[in-house]
Amino acid sequence: MESLSRNKTHIDAVIMDPPRSGSDIRFMSSMVKMKPDKIAYISCNPSTLRDDLKYLTKYYDIKLIQPVDMFPLTQHIECVCILSNKNAKPKDCVEIHLDTKDYYAIKDSE
Repeated sequence: MESLSRNKTHIDAVIMDPPRSGSDIRFMSSMVKMKPDKIAYISCNPSTLRDDLKYLTKYYDIKLIQPVDMFPLTQHIECVCILSNKNAKPKDCVEIHLDTKDYYAIKDSE
């Protein structure tokens, strides 16, 4: 990630799945410099997710946090957190409501 950041590589989205100890500040600062529009952070430790979000929410808005019980009958859960760059330009989208869920579809360019 540091090499990509130094080379000013453009990345639209990043999927993070750090160890239980959380993400490394070098990784996160390099990622933030690359300014991806979206980050999907998959966490197996809500405490380290919270700590990493303290840093990431300076640059990103939290759009969703969804706990997922991947290990029934244990105390462990996964959390999926979707973050959106605060400075990202809005995409050409149209909002569609089906039942009570929000879905987004890309509009055809004309």
